[in-house]
Parts: sequence; structure tokens; C-alpha cells
Amino acid sequence: MTAFRANTNNLEIDLEQYQDNFYALCLSILKTYTPEQSFNYIYTGKKGRSLTSKDIDNMIHLKQTQDLSYNEIGKMYGVSGSTVFRHIQTQVKRGDGKCQNKIQQQGISPVAV
Repeated sequence: MTAFRANTNNLEIDLEQYQDNFYALCLSILKTYTPEQSFNYIYTGKKGRSLTSKDIDNMIHLKQTQDLSYNEIGKMYGVSGSTVFRHIQTQVKRGDGKCQNKIQQQGISPVAV
């Protein structure tokens, strides 16, 4: 694709560097994707998002400290509430993750099922 350039009053802007942002905005509007889903679709061709252990630790933290529902947390990450529930329960059962260790150190009760 050729580089687009706009020249306004001696201010030259290279629009090519914003191309992905523009496409993500279009996807967000036309397909009602979240910004994260839009960028993921641009880079991988898939709508879904792979969750990292840090994401799951953050989900546990949100569940514990903010008392958000699984569906509310799922909306933040672009996944379903059942996906959030499954990932949190798997992480808690394993007992791994930095957030889980922090929860145990602070004496916070486990995530309610």
C-alpha cells in the first residue's frame, strides 16, 4: 500500500503510521468489536483474544477487590463471563500466578464460585 501524506500549512503528517488505528476504528464501529478485538483481528485474523496469565491474575484481582460479576469482567476483556469463570477457577485450583500469591499474603478469601 502506498504511503498517504497530508500537507497542511507546512505540517506534514505520515498517515501510514496510523493505518492500523484507522482500520481498528472502522472494525470497532462496523462490527462492534472492542478496540482489543479489532487490533487482534488486524494482526492475527481472529476475533478472539488469547488471555495471558497476567490477564487472568488481573481478573482475579478485579473479582476480589471490585466484586465485579464474571460478565462485567468478560466485557472488559472481550470474552464471555463463562470464559472468565473457567480461567479464574483453573488458576485458583492450580494455586499459581502472582496475583494468587498476593491474595494469599493479604488474607483475602478465595474467589466465590
